Amino acid sequence: MHVVVNTIRKLLGKSSQNNALVQVIAPTEHLKHTQQNLQAITSVLDNNQDIVFAETLDFNGVLTAVEIHADRIHLTDHRAQKSKLVRLDDSLESYQQLDEELRFQLALRIAKLAPTLAHSKTTLALDHAVKVLKSIARDQTERVRYMIAQELADLPDAPYDVVRQLACDVSYKVSCPILEFSPLLRDDDLIDILSTCHVPGVAQAIARRKTVSESVSDAIVKTKQPDAIHTLLQNDQSHLSAKALATIINEAPEYEIWHESLITRPELTQKTVSRIAGFISSHLLLELQDGRNLKLVHKQDARTAVQHRLTSWTAEQERAAELRARHYFEAGRLDEEQISDAIHAIDEPFVCAALGLMCTIPKDTVKRILRSQSGKAITALAWQAGLSMRTAMALQMKIGRVHHAKMINARGGFDYPIPEAEMQTYLEIYTG
Repeated sequence: MHVVVNTIRKLLGKSSQNNALVQVIAPTEHLKHTQQNLQAITSVLDNNQDIVFAETLDFNGVLTAVEIHADRIHLTDHRAQKSKLVRLDDSLESYQQLDEELRFQLALRIAKLAPTLAHSKTTLALDHAVKVLKSIARDQTERVRYMIAQELADLPDAPYDVVRQLACDVSYKVSCPILEFSPLLRDDDLIDILSTCHVPGVAQAIARRKTVSESVSDAIVKTKQPDAIHTLLQNDQSHLSAKALATIINEAPEYEIWHESLITRPELTQKTVSRIAGFISSHLLLELQDGRNLKLVHKQDARTAVQHRLTSWTAEQERAAELRARHYFEAGRLDEEQISDAIHAIDEPFVCAALGLMCTIPKDTVKRILRSQSGKAITALAWQAGLSMRTAMALQMKIGRVHHAKMINARGGFDYPIPEAEMQTYLEIYTG
């Protein structure tokens, strides 16, 4: 016991030669000392220790001393020798009255300071900085909030509360960098944001993240936003559950933009490969058949599915092509370029469905015309659809498989060589 007492006395700077007994302090004295210490600490904090940021800034040639505290900002104009107190309360009324450039510069400095404080031992200063940032992150001006988002987006030590607040901002410009890059957002945060935030582009920003888990992918697919799903499919580090993949494939016939990325997904199975082969275009069929991106066990499945597709079209495959054509037609995008691309890809079901919509002729009638091997009838069909004679020639050759001796060629390289009345007669043979 004597050794312990001497050790304590040494630590306190007392001589070990003093053999006086250690004085026992009464509990009331302890309380008194504690209260005095608390008052001293409070006094220090009130005076100067709660300052988050202090600097003299030049605003339009006017030097202004700025002191930012947890709940207030002190501004001193050196030229006019005037001071102003700005309260950082819930309403931010007095803060919002400051000049926008001043608010921008204050936000910039605080945003840069917060990560530095996170690595320091000054936790009190960090707490104050976070409070100020949360206040500034509610600034009425998008430019100020965007600047904070840019500064904090990819920092692992940024204040979580501020990051979460910015991620739910009403402006996509503000929330986008946070949603795409912040490592602080957990899966449950992202799923919650996807279900509650309806700002356009949010799902697409999340789909671009460095890694997207199955649960987050499920939430993105549930939004039914084509652009977000397309981005998700393009992301090599996104992970799709079997349910999400099935949902995407069910909708894929209507969204050709998905197809190129869809055939490279590592989650494809024998069943899904067969389904995809039923609606993708011919040039993608060749890529699917090659199967460079498929697991070895599914490569033969892909080849089998492609060969089946090239030799016969099932009712489901024709339905998929019809859905795709109708989607373009209703969107006003079913034009000559779409038809020409489908002809050169030898996408017969899509061409049949598209020409039927453009000519208001039943699909089965279109199919009979295309299989008639009559150059004149097929040319009349292209004319009725409003296509150029060059496209009519491609239609005869690639889809109609008309013998070269029976091909109807363009007059002068561009014009239809058959009178319109005669072409109308050829159509009536099949439609009458």
